[in-house]
Amino acid sequence: MKKNFIDYIGDSFKILFHNKILLFPGVVDTLYGGFLLLISYNLAINVHRGGMFSTLLLLLLTGMGAAFLIAGKLNMIRLVYEKEYNGEEDGEIESPQVSDYFEGAKDFGLKIFGGSLLIMVGALIFFIPLLMISVMMQVFILVMIVTIGFVVLMLFITLWDTILVADDTPITDAIGDSISFVKGNFLVVLGLNLFAGIISFEDVLSPNIDIGAQNYGQGPLFELPMVYQWFANTMGPLSWPLILVVAMVFNVIAHMVFMDLYLDRRNRYGSFS
Repeated sequence: MKKNFIDYIGDSFKILFHNKILLFPGVVDTLYGGFLLLISYNLAINVHRGGMFSTLLLLLLTGMGAAFLIAGKLNMIRLVYEKEYNGEEDGEIESPQVSDYFEGAKDFGLKIFGGSLLIMVGALIFFIPLLMISVMMQVFILVMIVTIGFVVLMLFITLWDTILVADDTPITDAIGDSISFVKGNFLVVLGLNLFAGIISFEDVLSPNIDIGAQNYGQGPLFELPMVYQWFANTMGPLSWPLILVVAMVFNVIAHMVFMDLYLDRRNRYGSFS
């Protein structure tokens, strides 16, 4: 029977429990995200004083760092699932090691960074002007159509980095394969995106800044994601140890569910069914 998005979430927690080595990239992600949050306010003020160029330079540097972190994490996750699906019985596939994290970062880091830049440039060229024109025209329906169109497109390419690492394929092929795959698995991808959006720390690892809204130093460059902000507001300073532990696990789970989905349906049912 074909697994649904709840099955992928539950299975990912089980697999993580049996492959605790995957907590290593979670620790690295959390330390990196915590570092960015720690320096957020002071850094935002200093960078904004330097103007838009300094802000964009910071975004490029942090984005590049995030790309290498994600590449290492996805490579370790891929190796775990390959063992789960193909090598558990005969022992032909070895369990991943910490060295595989750095190998993945080396092999796929620049490709993921390049793909992220390609997607960002595409958004800036096509969607941002349309959105600005819609806002200036004060046509609410048009604003909604452009916004929904952008969200749907992002949903269709949501697996591009997973596919890039899983199949070791070029960036453009990974984006095209992601679109084809999501066409055949739309509802489960939508469900997993909603889940990952709630638990993920990716907003910190890959900051997406509305420069105008930040008002050059009036706000932080990096903000705590919603679910962690709720912990912080509810429990105060005592919440931080819990936030660190939860983030360490969730940062891995948010990528495991998509790798599980892709490898499972590619291997059992064909890539795009």
